[in-house]
Amino acid sequence: MPRQGFVPREFRLMAIQRVADSSPVAAVALLRGTGPRLIFKHSPTCGISAGAFTEVSVFADAHPELPIFLVDVVVQRGLSQQIAQELGVQHASPQVILVAGGQPLWNASHRDVTVQAIEHALGALLPPSTPRV
Repeated sequence: MPRQGFVPREFRLMAIQRVADSSPVAAVALLRGTGPRLIFKHSPTCGISAGAFTEVSVFADAHPELPIFLVDVVVQRGLSQQIAQELGVQHASPQVILVAGGQPLWNASHRDVTVQAIEHALGALLPPSTPRV
């Protein structure tokens, strides 16, 4: 029986892109896109992070137009730290960071990572006429 918060691999990777390159150059490239994007820092060994993963997965399915990038903070520790340094956002896990033009627009961590919080942040930061891709 799957543990609570478990999302099958096939489902969770459909809308969330796992960052494959852990180099500092990859961190900079990830952050420099002009359109909004969500960076999700996730620990596969943390129960709170498993719950946040479910929330981000549900959000991703409802908002396929928003690029979402997953950083595994255990395997990609250096990348996670580089992102924190580049953005000036203190590292946490789980953590979501809404970024556009290389700037952090909003972030939440731990139990504050919810579908509603992400939708509210995205809605508050982008007027209805702004393209979300």
